[in-house]
Amino acid sequence: MKQQFPRFFNRELSWLQFNRQVLEEALDERHPLLERVKFLSIFASNLDEFIQKRVGGLKRQEAAQVRKLSPDGRTPSQQLALIREASQVMHQTMTSVWENDLKPALENEAGIIIYDYNDLDSEVQAALHDYFRSQIYPILTPLTVDPGHPFPFISNLSLSLGIILHHRRRETLHFARIKVPTNLGRWLPLAELVDREWPEDQHHLLPVEQLIAHHVSELFEGMEVISVNPFRITRNADLSRDEEEAEDLLSMISAELRERRFAPIVRLEVAKEMPSADRRLLIRELGLHPDDVYEVEGMLDLTACNHIANMNLPQHKYQGWEPVVPNRLLFEGEAKDTQNIFTIINYKLKI
Repeated sequence: MKQQFPRFFNRELSWLQFNRQVLEEALDERHPLLERVKFLSIFASNLDEFIQKRVGGLKRQEAAQVRKLSPDGRTPSQQLALIREASQVMHQTMTSVWENDLKPALENEAGIIIYDYNDLDSEVQAALHDYFRSQIYPILTPLTVDPGHPFPFISNLSLSLGIILHHRRRETLHFARIKVPTNLGRWLPLAELVDREWPEDQHHLLPVEQLIAHHVSELFEGMEVISVNPFRITRNADLSRDEEEAEDLLSMISAELRERRFAPIVRLEVAKEMPSADRRLLIRELGLHPDDVYEVEGMLDLTACNHIANMNLPQHKYQGWEPVVPNRLLFEGEAKDTQNIFTIINYKLKI
């Protein structure tokens, strides 16, 4: 094997280091609070894209037994090992920043309170149960796995609940999956759903998957719910196309989107609380390696924080500014109201 060249930076690790700088912006207390939340959301989105494109591409090379080394002298397998080590640390840091830093700061400084379902009182839980039955229950589609029903297809970057069920009469265990719906939003605004007096200067939010998880037994009558845990998959998006040679660009893009939907899975994110037996089942059914599993000690899919970052709280964002037109571009003439820079330059040249 060729000797590695220390004078060259690895492209993948360099990109991860760049994205690390985005995460450091979320850590920087000099930024307004909601801007820090936005940086965290951007980091999470960037990492998702990196896993889809770059990790997906390297896994494709590894499966094809590509022997060509990168400029810094590493094989696809070696690069994947380095990426896995670096991205796991960054993923854990991202979750820790959200759970231990930003979420408490949102409550203390901006009045944005993000609840766990168990922290809600009985009155609020009862009102949310009514909302669950009327708005969420009708759109849920639980899919169980048994000899007559194969493991369900799971779409890219979708948040799911993995459920282990016990059939009381047959004494058998079953796995079921529920996709968390996206049409209702990730965050439930409690002040709008629960008829009670809420402080006007506060915003009370609950992740929708928690409400579903605590009422999931209503979807499986006659079954005992053993465990409910969220998980999320990432599929390979490294699909190259030659746009110049495509006869129909729209058809080419449509075909690529279809392929992405059914592309191999390259990452599995699971809640830390998920039992090892549930993880092994997912790893087996999804055709993954244990190294492809990312354990999350907190909320999955922090790209949803973008909704919070966009809330109308200007005191926790960068101050707005108005652009100033340079004096040299201010002139009197027939075209003084024009926005065309070339007209302005032509007028100046004629003076």
